[in-house]
Amino acid sequence: MIDWVIFMKKTSEKVISVIEVLLLLISAWYCITETTAVKAAVSEGMSRCLNILIPSLYAMLAVSSLLTESGLLGLIPNFIKKAAHKIFGMDDDCFLIFLFSMTAGYPTGAKMIYSEYQNGHIEKNSAELLMGVCFGAGPAFIFGCISGQLYGNAAVGQTILISTILANILLALLISPKLKKCSFKTSKKQAFHFSADMLTDCVMSAGRSMSGICLMVIIFAVVTSMLRTYGVLNSFSELLSSLTGLPYETANAICCSFMDVSAISQLPSGNYALLPEICALVSFGGVCVMMQAAAITKGALSLRPLIALRSAAAVLSYFICRYIMKFTLADVTVPASAGFSLHKAASPVPSVMILLMTFLLICECDGRKNEKI
Repeated sequence: MIDWVIFMKKTSEKVISVIEVLLLLISAWYCITETTAVKAAVSEGMSRCLNILIPSLYAMLAVSSLLTESGLLGLIPNFIKKAAHKIFGMDDDCFLIFLFSMTAGYPTGAKMIYSEYQNGHIEKNSAELLMGVCFGAGPAFIFGCISGQLYGNAAVGQTILISTILANILLALLISPKLKKCSFKTSKKQAFHFSADMLTDCVMSAGRSMSGICLMVIIFAVVTSMLRTYGVLNSFSELLSSLTGLPYETANAICCSFMDVSAISQLPSGNYALLPEICALVSFGGVCVMMQAAAITKGALSLRPLIALRSAAAVLSYFICRYIMKFTLADVTVPASAGFSLHKAASPVPSVMILLMTFLLICECDGRKNEKI
């Protein structure tokens, strides 16, 4: 029996290796033969980064690093610490990360939890569970890129935000018995401190994280284009369209958003019937965000709890949205021009300038470190 298990394990590893090699070869062939499609996909991915991701995430990534490094998370009243542990099974630091991350942007929670894990404040099992609930889209993305661009109505953004936050809270309550069994290692609380060097380091850290996120979004735009060219995405879109009755173009946009949530902007404007599906996509985050979390944690933490919890969050957000939109959108009147968006994209110039300044700052600081050595 043991020999059979070992044989099956080795066979499965070989099969996975063969599949990985085939996928790499197919990807290489696509990039060589479909240069025009690759160019268009890269351009589309860069546009999302400049107009959506950098304006909504860069500042939050820097602030999250400052919260962790400065010791501010430890300056909360004792009654909040006791309530957080009793209700959610979290210690005080993780509870504040949980609250902050739900509105800070997708990878921010993973970055802060991984930082706590690296510092030895929480163990691996706790970190993997917490990554699944310390998760959420930032208000800049929800209001600016969904409610503003697709609906032109702030009430829609409020509905999405409430749906995703309530789903996270319900999941946190669901996993609280497991968190209570996990041990949070007590560490010596550092006094609050802040300095110019700390600010510089956090800005550089945010810049490095932002560059990794943008590169991942760009490569996923190419992957989505490859799946569309080879008919894989089209097949899933046709299947989704036949199962739900949605138009093919809408089903295709939903499949693209499943890969990369920033593709939600491709959905038709003014369609309030799609709002529960949008909430589910925002709550799940997309495959690209999962890969960003994997890049941040560098493989030290398993993504299985994250994927399972975000899938559950997507289902919860869908039904929560269907229920609360009757109240939050009760006074909303659908305009006669529904389907036409008056949203004007912001100029990408500020995002480009931020990237250039961050790059120069990183180079200067790295040069100073080399001089000291």
